[in-house]
Amino acid sequence: LGLLLGIAGALKLPITAMVDAASAATRREYKGAVPVYIDISLHSTTLVRLAQPGQVQVEKTSVLKDCRIPSLTDAWLHMLSNAFFQQSRFDPLHTAESEQMLINNRDAWLVEAARGDRVHLKLEVAGGIHEATIESLAFIGAAAYVYQRITSKLRALFRADEVPALQLTDRAARLP
Repeated sequence: LGLLLGIAGALKLPITAMVDAASAATRREYKGAVPVYIDISLHSTTLVRLAQPGQVQVEKTSVLKDCRIPSLTDAWLHMLSNAFFQQSRFDPLHTAESEQMLINNRDAWLVEAARGDRVHLKLEVAGGIHEATIESLAFIGAAAYVYQRITSKLRALFRADEVPALQLTDRAARLP
């Protein structure tokens, strides 16, 4: 932030305020509810409990360093690889080429999982076609340990009588 402010100052750009992303994302008051902002990134998951006394303020922040996008992508790659191995005896993690193909197709398969009950997996490697089918819920199952940690930390942010209002970033909202 110091570097950013220094550059802005050198360019004579007036900085009137800096706002936390969670506060900036809260566009309205949640009457009778407590908003919590949720973001997941390459390095961690951030949960921010917000207070609304006239204007939104950060009340409490929790950072879960072991709940991050690479944890999810690794779990999904192993789940996809296992599906191929169990159904077609093909191990896509055996070579760098087929592993990269698995990675390249992962996001499309996540989208397909969000739209239906099953996902048809297909990889064409070295002239051979390898196929498998998995239940869409398998993506959620593979990520369960990350989701459970986030859920446990979320529960700790609320008292029993409070109503949560969850605000998810685009990254968090796109996860199955």
